[in-house]
Amino acid sequence: MSDDVKKKKTVHVRHFDHANGGKRTPAEMHRELVYRGQTCSFCGDPAAIKGMLYADAQEYAQRDPVGYFALVQKVGGDPAFDSKWGRIIRIQDLYGCDRCKTSLKQFMARKPDWQFCEFDEQGLESSHSLQVQVQ
Repeated sequence: MSDDVKKKKTVHVRHFDHANGGKRTPAEMHRELVYRGQTCSFCGDPAAIKGMLYADAQEYAQRDPVGYFALVQKVGGDPAFDSKWGRIIRIQDLYGCDRCKTSLKQFMARKPDWQFCEFDEQGLESSHSLQVQVQ
């Protein structure tokens, strides 16, 4: 084995964040950097998942013209944007903690068929195991 291979060592998850003395896990770091102190919309605990509700812009303007006008005033212009599904508008963001994330997914799934949702889960822990190498 070469000397370069011998110098590498595995960093365990409990020692992931060297800047803070290894006190944060990847999930905690994701929560702090992405959710920026947001709390659960149901109970007030720290957020672990974000649900974003979207709708077709024309359909939303027809069904709720007052809500559409409120979004225009808030944004200061047209809040709709182009996507692969056409012109859509972002209606609402909801957050859920570890205990309430199933409830958040069920709540968002009960929306009308002209609305759809997207979820941003807490990152590394939910998708794959972490293996970090350092020299």
